[in-house]
Amino acid sequence: MEVSTGAGLDPAFVTDWAGRYLEAWNTGDAQAIASMCSEDVSWFDPGLPETVHGRDAVRRFVEDTHRAFAGFRVEELAPPLASEHEPLVFAPYRMMGTFSGRWEPLRTAPTGARFSVDGIDTWLFRGGLMCRYVTYYDSVGMARQMGVLPPLGSGTDRMMNGVQALRARFQRRSR
Repeated sequence: MEVSTGAGLDPAFVTDWAGRYLEAWNTGDAQAIASMCSEDVSWFDPGLPETVHGRDAVRRFVEDTHRAFAGFRVEELAPPLASEHEPLVFAPYRMMGTFSGRWEPLRTAPTGARFSVDGIDTWLFRGGLMCRYVTYYDSVGMARQMGVLPPLGSGTDRMMNGVQALRARFQRRSR
């Protein structure tokens, strides 16, 4: 994937693009989000088993997200910050919702629990379209809020840590 460097993005473009993107997420308009991406977009989210590629994969991810998380919303925590030297934007956000449907990418059953987590997106652009998306958020904290992982320090958490320690011991011995 070729990306031009050496030039930042017009601030008006960034503001407009970010507003349309946020609106599309909050209305569940998966097609609008996909159309804001290049055909060969690379999309990384820790809630996916692997990086996905292409507009169809992005559209499915957005659809899966809105099916699994009732009331899913994204709030902008601060205006997006564009690099002066390359077509890259950093956008802090908060996402929230209720885990009410199956999360298909990881085949995870709904718990009915609410979550709210802060994160930051990185958007790389080519020709006015996002060609690479990477997001960073506390996925372990989010999983605990949603009831996918047990509460920290609970009996189940201690048991899982014990199983992991036992597995690690066997892994070290087999090397």
